[in-house]
Amino acid sequence: MNRFLVVLASISIVMLLGVGQITPTALSQTNANERCFAETGYCITGRIRAYWEQNGGLPVFGYPITPQRTETIEGQPLEVQWFERNRLELHPDNAAPYDVLLGRLGAEQVTQPFPAEDPRPECRYFAQTGFNVCGDILAAWQANGLDLDGQPGFSEAENLALFGLPISPLITAEIEGQPLEVQWFERARFERHPDNAPPFNVLLGLLGNETLQDAPVASEGVPLTIGVQGEDLLFDQNTLGGVQAGQSVNLTFNNISALYRHNWVLLNTNDQAIASQVAQASAEAGRANEFLPADRANIVAATTVLDALESETISFAAPAAPGQYLYICTVPGHYAAGMYGTLIIDP
Repeated sequence: MNRFLVVLASISIVMLLGVGQITPTALSQTNANERCFAETGYCITGRIRAYWEQNGGLPVFGYPITPQRTETIEGQPLEVQWFERNRLELHPDNAAPYDVLLGRLGAEQVTQPFPAEDPRPECRYFAQTGFNVCGDILAAWQANGLDLDGQPGFSEAENLALFGLPISPLITAEIEGQPLEVQWFERARFERHPDNAPPFNVLLGLLGNETLQDAPVASEGVPLTIGVQGEDLLFDQNTLGGVQAGQSVNLTFNNISALYRHNWVLLNTNDQAIASQVAQASAEAGRANEFLPADRANIVAATTVLDALESETISFAAPAAPGQYLYICTVPGHYAAGMYGTLIIDP
């Protein structure tokens, strides 16, 4: 996994951060639906862009630090994008606004439960987890939320929908070499920075950065590379192999076409009839959904749609059963034109 340093301009402070990631190479101008950030070199689009813009933006989520990509979350392949402070996940089977969810990075990092507290009268006590939230952290928690009703301000249900419940008391922890008072929530870590003027005296922790830095190095997976045959609607390889069942894979897709956009989508079947159904549903889903259907039960992994002369690397777990699995391009008309191949999974 490559590590790089980028200067990240925040609302009130400038921090130098090291971020581990798999890096896509953008070789062309971005499309009109994207919002791109020179600070990190990544773009947001579609529902993730809408969610980011509507629910707090930079102070709540930070800058994007990966492309949108497929990852396995709690055993389920999902389209996700990492940000400095969290991970946004697409759940297309859920009704909006729950079709985008914030990753439970707080719960993932707090592996040992803290002892519960007694209620304190000046605080909001959450009996579900046994913790108080008080003072400036309570004010910061209440100041943001997932907009559920379109009304000004945020209800407690909207605060909970964005950050989740508290899962620790107020504790002192070392953050980037500095002792800070912090409190963990299911989806965030609130940090007290008393030297900052309000409202920047409480900031959200950089859980996205920290989680990616601690993740297994991507290069440990089997490297695969695939491209396209110039301006023909064909992959440059009809067969990929050398992968064992369940093995981690790092696949790089190079769209060398100067004219066409393409994606690479791995299915959990070798059945052409199912592939046709996925291609049709993907076309109906449209570019805003990366030409991927709402029902992704048959999809193992997928790149984003790459415009001309773009490249992207994704990581995924190979299917658990040995056999042959179709990969296709779901951009409308491309599968029907013959843009598919077979990934062979060995025992």
